[in-house]
Amino acid sequence: MKKPRLVIVGLSEKGGAGKTTAMINPAGALARLGVATTLLDADPQATITRTLVHTDHPILSVGARLLRPIQSSDEDVIRLQLFLSLIPGDRMMDVVEDGEHPETSLAHLIANLGDHADVVVIDTPGRLGHVFSMTAALADCIIIPTRVGGTGDLAALATTLDRVEQGTAPSTPALILPMDFRRGERAQQLGIEELLRVYGARVAAPIPHSALIEAACNAGVTLADYAPKTAVARAFDELAVQILALRGQQP
Repeated sequence: MKKPRLVIVGLSEKGGAGKTTAMINPAGALARLGVATTLLDADPQATITRTLVHTDHPILSVGARLLRPIQSSDEDVIRLQLFLSLIPGDRMMDVVEDGEHPETSLAHLIANLGDHADVVVIDTPGRLGHVFSMTAALADCIIIPTRVGGTGDLAALATTLDRVEQGTAPSTPALILPMDFRRGERAQQLGIEELLRVYGARVAAPIPHSALIEAACNAGVTLADYAPKTAVARAFDELAVQILALRGQQP
């Protein structure tokens, strides 16, 4: 049993920031690079699971695994493709989020995935509660998706970053990911400029607006599978490489 070389945690307290997209598509890009990647759906809404899984399966959810003693079946995952797998989510994470003490630690659950995954990508609830505290302690990198140019976007981001910095080690990088960027719109351009002025190198290259993102989700696949040669897919490819570089890793 080995620990994955990289644990990535995605979070956003503001609805509509693109958190699900910001987790699914870097994971797909990593898998396309040949990096064994496991998505861990720790959000009670289970949006990643509902997006990518459309058949019944016997695989236990993240919440179910945490609320009982560790078992050999905890190595089981849903294979989405050669280098991409998923541990599904469901409403049992509400029990964990409400403070129910897990029988199995998240660290042990992730370590048990070591043979499946060089990278684990964790989607978290839309509030910084108990699950965030559990995941933040294990994170090698935190991704915070945000919209730009809208009312309250920068204030919401500042609040989230403040809470993230209180809950993580100083050495844990937090990457701000502008989503759904429309380059030709002045408000959006001003929003990016303000992000860069305030946060500098912590701001990743923006993910451009594209109808292909929703089309890929509707098809139940990642952009790396749906439209790999498009500009928006390349943006997620670049993000995947940047994530690996944060910890000195190479694809």
